[in-house]
Amino acid sequence: GFDTKQPFILVGPEGCGKGLLLRYAFSQLRSTQIATVHCSAQTSSHHVLQKLSQTCLVISTNTGRVYRPKDCERLVLYLKDINLPKLDKWGTSTLVAFLQQVLTYHGFYDENLEWVGLENIQIVASMSASGTVGRHKLTSRFTSVVRICAVDYPERDQLQAIYSAYLEPVLHKKLKNHPVWSPLSKIYQLAGSMVQVYEQVRAKFTVDDHSHYLFTPCILTQWVLGLFRYDLTGGSSHHTQDYVLEIVAYEARRLYRDRLVSTKELSIFDNILMSVFQGDWGSDVLDNMTDCFYVTWGALHDVSTLTAPGQSLPPHGRPLGKLNSNELKDVIRKGIVQYSRDNKELEILLFYEVLDYMSRIDRVLSFPGGSLLLAG
Repeated sequence: GFDTKQPFILVGPEGCGKGLLLRYAFSQLRSTQIATVHCSAQTSSHHVLQKLSQTCLVISTNTGRVYRPKDCERLVLYLKDINLPKLDKWGTSTLVAFLQQVLTYHGFYDENLEWVGLENIQIVASMSASGTVGRHKLTSRFTSVVRICAVDYPERDQLQAIYSAYLEPVLHKKLKNHPVWSPLSKIYQLAGSMVQVYEQVRAKFTVDDHSHYLFTPCILTQWVLGLFRYDLTGGSSHHTQDYVLEIVAYEARRLYRDRLVSTKELSIFDNILMSVFQGDWGSDVLDNMTDCFYVTWGALHDVSTLTAPGQSLPPHGRPLGKLNSNELKDVIRKGIVQYSRDNKELEILLFYEVLDYMSRIDRVLSFPGGSLLLAG
């Protein structure tokens, strides 16, 4: 599609790697600019024209006016989530109708009803299946003039291979000569355990239960990259395998468990995590996690990792270190005293749930782009 400049749509479920695949394909192109339009319910043909006017020059030729790429030979107009724009009262998406006209006639009529042609501009789109809420069917008239490529989630053994490749640099950064974690077979085994947890959670909790129970391979990527925030050596290169497994399990609890709603679902998740870690590693690591919190206050900070006020956070977030409930209580008490001195008296009773919520809030807000909604 790229070589022949044919328009195409990449279709696949959410989080299956459509964007990653396209970014890789785009990076292989020479003298090509990528103009991305992130579609929403409000996106219309005006947004596409706006993007074209930013990235193209209008040149007068003997056949009329023509849009040509500004700084390169070729422009790829990439429309992400092309099936999100809402339909008008006649059931038509103005964006899709405009693109259909452009692809059929290689141009369009502008607001002065003058014909404008397009040269060296390729249209590429991606979308998730139209069954989910807020997504609309594309017309067969449009799909008949574009090529369609369908991708799906990787198989289990493919996921294991992908995430063992992700895990290797993460673990070898600190544990290259570790007796347990240096062999690649152990890393492959750990990736298998992570994939197993992901698949069991995905099978047990679905969007039919709650709309935010959408678990895709993206969560596995977050899980692996989240390990960069922890000191996997714990200050020593001779820690047992349980030390790393505890960190892996803690990160899993934050990514999966914190999304779950009822206490019954929480216990189902705990059983999944426990059965996988006991079955694969013979480890009862979850039994020791009731009194453990990984927070920024517990991390050993190098001078290089400290961030000044207003300075951007490290790419994977500020480092996290382990504290027990008494140590975390002391840190929060000092914060309460300082706040009371500077602002107003706070009467907060520090019990387990408060510590748990404080550790979660600290973890989210110390991550670049981290955000949360506090309701109550």
